Amino acid sequence: MYRILHVDNDPGIRALLSRVLGDEGYTVETTPDGRTALSMVAASPPDLLITDLLMPGLTGWSLFARVRRLSPTLPIIILSGSDTTFRQQQRELGDQAVFLRKPFEMDQLLAIVARLLAGSPSDSMP
Repeated sequence: MYRILHVDNDPGIRALLSRVLGDEGYTVETTPDGRTALSMVAASPPDLLITDLLMPGLTGWSLFARVRRLSPTLPIIILSGSDTTFRQQQRELGDQAVFLRKPFEMDQLLAIVARLLAGSPSDSMP
């Protein structure tokens, strides 16, 4: 069973994704902040990290950079509603990361999760 760590300061989003991903058979751990997530990844890396971009304290980009140093091949999904950020940053993510703009369809997220966990490249994803 795959373990997914979801980081978001919005408790409603954490609850929603936890339920949806749990219904698909994934084990989901959540945390509201990047610092705790970084500690969790260092202690026991999940199979996939999903993080919001804009969070107080350690942002999603900072978390991404630090996780990359700890676990260079860990698949990561970064969620954000910022189109400008999307256009500027998408190329920097690498093969094992996807930037997904909010709002998104749950089916789209689930397809990306499945593909990243299967080890497929993400360069054709939105």
